[in-house]
Amino acid sequence: AYLLPLAAPWPLLGLIGVMGEFTLRLVAVGGIAAHLIRTIPPTRFTAALRAMRVPEAFTVSGAVMLRFVPTIVAEARAVRDAMRLRGLGGVTGMLRHPLLSVEYFTVPLIASSLRSAEDLSASALLRGLGSQPWPTTMHPPRFGRADAVAVLAVALLTTATLWWRYTR
Repeated sequence: AYLLPLAAPWPLLGLIGVMGEFTLRLVAVGGIAAHLIRTIPPTRFTAALRAMRVPEAFTVSGAVMLRFVPTIVAEARAVRDAMRLRGLGGVTGMLRHPLLSVEYFTVPLIASSLRSAEDLSASALLRGLGSQPWPTTMHPPRFGRADAVAVLAVALLTTATLWWRYTR
């Protein structure tokens, strides 16, 4: 994406290159977030953040998001299936009435998300998520060999990126 505007004299190709650069960054961050959501249980994630002494505002919001995102995805699928059963969904319905389709999808999704958010916040309070004394963890997180390799890889990639960027 950096080199395309320099290589192509047409502004349209430069625009496509810049859009590709930002899309690639968002896809990378989204992939990391999806991997985090699918592989790390929220209790372990919270314990790791507390062990790193991350402020509680970030710890609580991260734990809530890890629990809330899969719920939203499930609710969106349920709303989409309900729209299809009523004959409101599909590509042709979206093309014929795009604003109505967005409204028919968004309003039930917001209502079900609010109900789910209430349930999740009640569950978080019962688990002691906002309590002052830190709860004990059954498996305390430790810095291991895999973590050291990951830190080394990130350091090497950062060094290579900075070297490439400032030596051109």
